[in-house]
Amino acid sequence: SNTLFSDGLAATIKGYIDEKGTIVVPIKHKIWREEQAFAYGTAIIFVYDVENQEIGVYHLINKKGETLWQSKKVNL
Repeated sequence: SNTLFSDGLAATIKGYIDEKGTIVVPIKHKIWREEQAFAYGTAIIFVYDVENQEIGVYHLINKKGETLWQSKKVNL
């Protein structure tokens, strides 16, 4: 597998998994980009606008999946 683990977690399309494959940080957003790794207990994810995937919002999340900060909408 070429899954990248960082801070004990790896990103998947449904959220972040632990090394046993259990989703431990579920992501509630339907369309998001998951390549950002966790570091120091946080990760940055990009959540696409459902109707226009050229637009989205960056979220800084913790290991509970809670948004600690989010950007304004940005165009890709």
